[in-house]
This record gives sequence, structure tokens and C-alpha cells, in this order.
Amino acid sequence: MNTRTPLDSTPTDKATEGRKPSRKERAEETRARLVESAIALFSERGYHETTVQSISERAGVAKGTFFVHFVTKDALLLGVLAEYISSAERARDESLAHGANPEETISAIFAAHAEQFGRSSPFMRACYSATLASHDLAKATNELFELVRKMLVAEIARGQSTGKFRADISPVEAALAISSLYIGVSLSYSMMTNAPPLKTMFQPMLELAMKSFCPRATAH
Repeated sequence: MNTRTPLDSTPTDKATEGRKPSRKERAEETRARLVESAIALFSERGYHETTVQSISERAGVAKGTFFVHFVTKDALLLGVLAEYISSAERARDESLAHGANPEETISAIFAAHAEQFGRSSPFMRACYSATLASHDLAKATNELFELVRKMLVAEIARGQSTGKFRADISPVEAALAISSLYIGVSLSYSMMTNAPPLKTMFQPMLELAMKSFCPRATAH
């Protein structure tokens, strides 16, 4: 099972080959190992059953080293989830740079997030377990996902300005609707053992939702 994320590895620069890694490079490599170890353990044991000690041992570092990089286990999880949001932001920017329309850009945002978040259903299940058990973690996670909703609001408003989407819908309410749909689908995905990729599951539902945003055909 692939549980790696963009945080899990540090790109190798050919200019650094053959020389001793710098302190910054060593720190980045250690941080990446801690993240990779945490994701693997969250997937294997669950979030609450995984301790900082076990993460450190899996990463091959002292427990104190964990706290050099992360204040708490929750902070590590939020860092991973923040990177997933960053993936969605990069996809949005790339889509806009290529002149994509609002529907294409919204699809790109969700596809990028689902590509990362949906790599492991056990890890996703651990994420939901963690956030449902902690008010503070749930609040912080919701604040992160609010960045996705803001991107959606902007794209829905852009669609309205070009006549692609109906003018009588609220961009904020529409963004909340499709983001809630995504969360529901991802929660279902987290409970499955042989599910198709998350983005494959969600895309048809997203397309149906966005059809409802389009102007109604005028009867002749």
C-alpha cells in the first residue's frame, strides 16, 4: 500500500551528490522520515494507538528529535493535511495558467487533493478518527479546508461572471455543498477495503453537482 505523501521525500539535487549534506538538508530528511513513519503507523495501528515514541523509533531517531520538528502528534498530522491543501492550490494555479474554465479548475482542485488524501483509506480513516475525537484538531482541520472552499467560491463566481453558472445561486453555499459532498464521499471511501481511487469515485458526483450550477435550458 502506498502511503507516501509529498512530505515524505526530499528531492535530490545533483549538485549535492558526492558531498556531505548540510544541516538543513539533514533536518529536512529527518522530518520527512518522521512524516513517513507517522503515516505508516497511523495506517497500521490507527491514530490514537500510535505514540510519538513509536513514530520516532520507526524513523530511527530519538524521541526528543521528534519535538525538534513537531510540537505534538497533532501538529504533524496538520502538517500533512496542509500539504494536501497546498497540492490543491498548485493544481488551481496551474489550471488557471493554462486558461481552464471554472468547471475544469474545480475538477483539478479536487483531483489534486484526492490524489494525495486518497492514497490510503486506513490513513484517511485515522485522520477522521483523530479529528472527530478532538475539538481543537477538528477546528484546525476545518480552517485548513476553508482554503479549498475559498478557491471554490472564487471559481463559482468566475463561472457566474462568464455566464457558465447560474447567477441565482450563492457561490458560498454552492462551494459548501460540493465540499460537503467531497467530505462525505471521502468518509465512505475511508471505510472501504477495495474501493476505486477517491478521485474516481468523486468525479462523477462532482460533475452532477456542477450541472445543477449551469443555466437551465429554455423551453421552446
